[in-house]
Amino acid sequence: MFPAGFVTRLQLSTPIIKNGQFTGWYDGWIADRKYPVDMATFAFSVELLHKRPRANMAWSYSYQEESILASLGIKPEDIELKADGCTKILVWHTKSVKPKLADRDLLLPQYDGTNLRVLQEQLYIKPPLELQEKAHIIPEVSTKANDDKITPKAENGTLDIPEDFTAEYEN
Repeated sequence: MFPAGFVTRLQLSTPIIKNGQFTGWYDGWIADRKYPVDMATFAFSVELLHKRPRANMAWSYSYQEESILASLGIKPEDIELKADGCTKILVWHTKSVKPKLADRDLLLPQYDGTNLRVLQEQLYIKPPLELQEKAHIIPEVSTKANDDKITPKAENGTLDIPEDFTAEYEN
């Protein structure tokens, strides 16, 4: 698995790695998924497909990833962390519409010491200090595959971003 960059609110879908070990998932939608990641964050070999000829991807909204990984018999311990320990964004999902200003969730202290700090640099997420102090939105975070998720919490549900800060993104 490897990180995928997005033009969405959370900007990433990736395993969270701390001290070289998998510690959870960072994604815009954790829900009850065993693998809360986007299709662009993983790959598997043709050899594995030959070993599992009945593998399939049943369509169920937002569960396609879950379906193909389960049908391939993938277990959390089978996951290989690619892209230099999930520190490089090698694939992007884009849209042909103007994106909304991203949240600054990656700046939260809970991600200190993880691969998200390295990925943050690639996303150019460097808001002014006063905005960092106002970032109170916490994305859904799973601390490991198959555990109970931590539900989103928000002090006021939004970030208080001054008008002059967003003006540069409106061109």
